[in-house]
Amino acid sequence: MFEKKITFIAIEEKYENIWPHPQPASHFIPQNYKNLKRHEDNNLHKPTVKTCIPFLDALTSGYIIPFDQDYVVDATETDLSISSANKEPEPLDFIVNLSFRQGMATEKKTRENFITNG
Repeated sequence: MFEKKITFIAIEEKYENIWPHPQPASHFIPQNYKNLKRHEDNNLHKPTVKTCIPFLDALTSGYIIPFDQDYVVDATETDLSISSANKEPEPLDFIVNLSFRQGMATEKKTRENFITNG
């Protein structure tokens, strides 16, 4: 029989122990799925998603890289951007101060003035 083995290799050796290694998706089955009953109220006419074998197949297929936070991957026809989904929006005061440092404003603006007058 064939031995099925996938080897993941970092592009650069310095990243080998920085990024988490991919693991089989079957190691990440959510606890609420595990706790789910196959039928609501033990009624065979009210099946839950746990009776759907293709759903379980989709849940356990492939590999997952267990990062410490979520990322948003935004793909267009010509570009790909990756950003943190957990990123807090920058406070408006930071944006105002940044605009002053870049010489975009000549007078000190308050938060309300910045919002209404730009």
